[in-house]
Amino acid sequence: MIKIERLYKSFGNQPVLRGVDLNIPQGKTTVVIGKSGSGKSVLIKHILALLRPDSGRVLVDGREISSATGRELGRLRTNFGLCFQNAALFDSMNVFDNVAFPLVEHSGFSRAQIKQRVEETLTAVGMEGTEDKFPSELSGGMRKRVGVARAIVHRPQIILYDEPTTGLDPITASTINDLVIDVQKRLGLTCVVITHDVAATFRVGHYIAFLHEGVINAYGTPDEIENDPSPKLREFIRRGRAG
Repeated sequence: MIKIERLYKSFGNQPVLRGVDLNIPQGKTTVVIGKSGSGKSVLIKHILALLRPDSGRVLVDGREISSATGRELGRLRTNFGLCFQNAALFDSMNVFDNVAFPLVEHSGFSRAQIKQRVEETLTAVGMEGTEDKFPSELSGGMRKRVGVARAIVHRPQIILYDEPTTGLDPITASTINDLVIDVQKRLGLTCVVITHDVAATFRVGHYIAFLHEGVINAYGTPDEIENDPSPKLREFIRRGRAG
């Protein structure tokens, strides 16, 4: 579904991505892990073409998004839903309007169709009955769920999660991991999760990519990553599990 080829990106004299190659298969969850500052967020911005590479390219379903502009870029981006690190809900909007926002802006649906779709989506993420609440009235976990609802309400093919469990207690984080798994299975989505949460990585990922010093240092299934001999990967996993 997503193919990243020899991706390079520097900011001034600071190289961040140094030739990233990564294939993200359709209908599976790929987790990209790495320490803070390793380039995970820069990589996800290239997948959405929010940043342009110095060289290399990103293909989405066979079409190059890294050089697309105008309407073609807009069409390619409709394939995506994005869950921001802190949900990034609009404080002045209630839950209904937050989730409805992508449909109001882009779908051409009638108000009745939007209402039905929003209610269905909130039910799917366990947030039915909260339509009139504002973000300030929700817990951190509830805001994350509403963020997921907004990301999937327009039925994208791909959903990107940026640190979905950051700032959550272990129990709430576990319920969000369950939600990521459930949404992927229910909708058959291609998912990309950016995280440094080792427990979440092995729980939700079908495939895991370790980004280190600007390249993919290791890639494989959870079992393969568990047994990968890379010293840097072993240290990352050990320290992650130790908290």
